[in-house]
Amino acid sequence: MFEPSEFMEMAHELARGELRAVSPAVRARTACGRMYYGLYLIVRRILMERHGLSSRQLRHGPLYNRLQHSSVHGALRNLGRDMERLYSLRQKADYELDPGSAWLEEIETPALARVHATRVADLARKVPALDFTEVVSLL
Repeated sequence: MFEPSEFMEMAHELARGELRAVSPAVRARTACGRMYYGLYLIVRRILMERHGLSSRQLRHGPLYNRLQHSSVHGALRNLGRDMERLYSLRQKADYELDPGSAWLEEIETPALARVHATRVADLARKVPALDFTEVVSLL
């Protein structure tokens, strides 16, 4: 079975420059996408396995929005915010050739990609311990 955390490992490798066949900007942009998808797939798998939800119930936007719902507190709400931010980074990195200077620096700078990759990997290690029960009824 595919292990979503491998996307985050790939993001680390890309951000560290271990794959030299492409430019630093391409590596950083690709790392942004892998970070997001790795975390998203980990959260989705937990919700499917623990709560019997289908993948159709767990689309990107609705998932991170429900995690930030006013009835949700603490770590789940923070997870939703982090996922939304990562989703925005992924969107800019994958779909916009010229997203503006502030975004461009964030999505094309390997040093920032390394910071994000480390933070997301730490977050992903904590996700399995979270109790998603209060979010299930919202999905």
